[in-house]
Amino acid sequence: MNYFDLFQIEMAFDIDLEKLRTHYQKLQRLTHPDKFASASDAQKRMYMQKNAQINYAYHVLLSPVSRTEHILQLRNYPLPDANASLNDTEFLMQQMELRDAMSQADTANALDDLTNVIDSQQNAIEKHISESLAKNETASNQNAASALTKLKFFTKLRSELEEKRLGA
Repeated sequence: MNYFDLFQIEMAFDIDLEKLRTHYQKLQRLTHPDKFASASDAQKRMYMQKNAQINYAYHVLLSPVSRTEHILQLRNYPLPDANASLNDTEFLMQQMELRDAMSQADTANALDDLTNVIDSQQNAIEKHISESLAKNETASNQNAASALTKLKFFTKLRSELEEKRLGA
């Protein structure tokens, strides 16, 4: 299923999040299980499944990682292997340096500085993915898939950094 079509938005990395939210709320109102309390059990199940599908699709499109994966899947382009970045020694070194910096960050200022570095890198990767997916060519899809592996790393690192901030 094409989640972009479901929410009536153009298939692209850069989407109008407000339009997505508006269509999500509309679809939620139309399919919410409470609306069908007097329906048959089969109809209740159908609307519950449809509602769950809408929720899932919404969260896929909200996430830059999942959105990229969905676009590549719609294009029948294979998703990168989780270990795809192992051949990129420069990126591996960057990962180790950032993980080391995170383990040593023990003040709010140090955590803020590292957050800014990670956000900057993540924004650059998202821009690269957006530009690559906009071309929709084999080579550009390959570039987007390669960058997706890096985006996953930065997304995970950013999440871990937020956990550390909350624990500090």
